[in-house]
Amino acid sequence: SVISERILNGTDAIPGAWPWQVEITDLDRHVCGGALIGPQYILTSAHCL
Repeated sequence: SVISERILNGTDAIPGAWPWQVEITDLDRHVCGGALIGPQYILTSAHCL
């Protein structure tokens, strides 16, 4: 994928290893990342919205 091509010498994460990490997508296209800060709240950058 385009995302993985931007990371050099990285390793794949095990699913569930980073449960607070969020990916925001639009029609299966990566838009932004975020962090889960509560049961129903995600913190992300303003330019992502």
